Amino acid sequence: MKLFVNGHNALVILLICFISSVIFVWLMKKVAIYLEVYDIPNERKIHKKPVPLLGGVGIFLTFLLGYILFGTPSDIMLSILIASFLILLLGIFDDIKPIPAKYKFVVHILIAAIVVFYGNLKLDNASLFGWNIRFGVFSSFCYYVINCWYYKCN
Repeated sequence: MKLFVNGHNALVILLICFISSVIFVWLMKKVAIYLEVYDIPNERKIHKKPVPLLGGVGIFLTFLLGYILFGTPSDIMLSILIASFLILLLGIFDDIKPIPAKYKFVVHILIAAIVVFYGNLKLDNASLFGWNIRFGVFSSFCYYVINCWYYKCN
């Protein structure tokens, strides 16, 4: 079975993105150690030793490389790239100086609005195993409930 995405073999895309993610995350770990950017353990953390941060930068760089090499330019992809970069910045700022959850929640909503309105994203329905689900306003409600629960518990 041959799988192609935008004229490229899906296995090649997967392999290049996997290898680049290993390299980029490794590089960002070295940068974090050099800059002494660590997540310090406390009573809420699982790890016992300081852990280098900035891995999200490596993941974003992999996503960007994959898009540059294999993606097709479109409004939706541009909006996802912009939103991803803004989420990355939010994560970096949060790593440097923790941001209260209520402010992160508002920023996430605003960033999601970029994808919805600029990218003209619409999720009206989905099909899975013969079941067809129409979302409408329900999808927004689920998003808010899940995020409120997540931020309340963390």
